[in-house]
Amino acid sequence: MSIDDEFHDAEEDFQDATGTAYPELTKEIVHEILESPIPYANDEEKETCQRMVEELSPEEQTTAACTSYAYWFAMTTLEEEPSEQDTLKMARREARRHLVASAHDEQAAMDRLRACLQFRKERRLDLLRVMYSTSPSSSNNSQQLTPEEEGLQIKYRANIEEELKLRQPFFVRGKDRDNRAVAVRMGRQSSETNQEGYITTMLYVAERAIAATEFHSRGTQEKVLGVMDFEGYSSSNAPPMWAIKESLSSLQNHYPERLKTAIITEPAFWMKATYNLLYPLMSEDTRDKVQMAYGEAKEETIRKLIAPEQAMPFMMPEAKLVSPFDADKFLNHVPFHCLYDD
Repeated sequence: MSIDDEFHDAEEDFQDATGTAYPELTKEIVHEILESPIPYANDEEKETCQRMVEELSPEEQTTAACTSYAYWFAMTTLEEEPSEQDTLKMARREARRHLVASAHDEQAAMDRLRACLQFRKERRLDLLRVMYSTSPSSSNNSQQLTPEEEGLQIKYRANIEEELKLRQPFFVRGKDRDNRAVAVRMGRQSSETNQEGYITTMLYVAERAIAATEFHSRGTQEKVLGVMDFEGYSSSNAPPMWAIKESLSSLQNHYPERLKTAIITEPAFWMKATYNLLYPLMSEDTRDKVQMAYGEAKEETIRKLIAPEQAMPFMMPEAKLVSPFDADKFLNHVPFHCLYDD
C-alpha cells in the first residue's frame, strides 16, 4: 500500500459514527510540523541541546522525540517512518524545553530530561493516544498490545471516563489567537477522588492539548492555554491537597515550557487560600503564568487571548462555542489531535 492510499483510508477513519468529518493529520501536515524550526534563543542554546541529545541512548532519543504527537503518529502510522534526523530534531525540541526550565543549567536539564523520559515510559503515556482516537494508529496499535497493555488501557479508560463524566469536566476546546489549544476545566462536582484517575485524566488532557497545539499551529507553537471556570465551585467538592500537589509536580517536572497562561475565572476565597498554600511549590515561571480574573476584567483578559469564535460563554457574552460539553463525544468521536468543535 502506498502512503497516499494509506492516508485515503485514514480520511475515512476520521469520520465518526454520525459521518462528521474531522481535520486529518495528513502526511503533508506531519512533514510540515517536523520541518518547523526549533525556537532556539541563540547558538549556545542550540549547541547545548545537541550535546544533551547525544548523551541519550537511541531508545531515549526516540522517547524524547515521541513527546511530539506528529512524530509519534508518523512512526506508528506512516509507511515511511521518520528519519534519524527527524528523531534527533524532535528530541532536541524536548531537550530545549527542559534546558529553559532549568535556567540553562545543562546538568540539571539533563537530569530533568531523563526523569521525564522515565516518567513517560513508566506511565505508558503512548497508550493514552490510542484508547479513543479514530486515527488509523489506534487500530494498528491495538493489534500489537500485550495482554498487560490491554489491561492497563481498560483501567485508564475507566478512570478517565469516571473523572470526566462524574467528577469534573476537563477538555480541549477552542484555540487562542496564536493557534495554541485551550484546555478548559470546569468546577468539580464531587469531592470523591480516585488518585490514579485524577492524575491519569490530567495527563490525558495535557497530551491532547499539546497535540492540538502542534496540529493547529503546524509545529510553530509548543504551549497551551489553560482556562478554569470556577464560578460557584464549592470548597466541599474540592479534590484533596495531595491530588493538587501531585498534578502540579507532574506538570512542572515533566511538561516544562508547555503552559502559556493559566486563567482562573471567578475564584472563591477558599481557592485563593489554596493557591497561597501551593505558591511555595510553584516554580517562579509557573507563578508568573497564573492569573485570577473576575467580571469585566476577566472578559477583557480572555478576549485579548481568545477570539469570540473560539470562546465559551463563561469567558465572554459574545462567545460562539455554546453547545454543552459531551464527554462521550470528546472521548469517542473527536480525534486526539483535534479541538472539541473542529
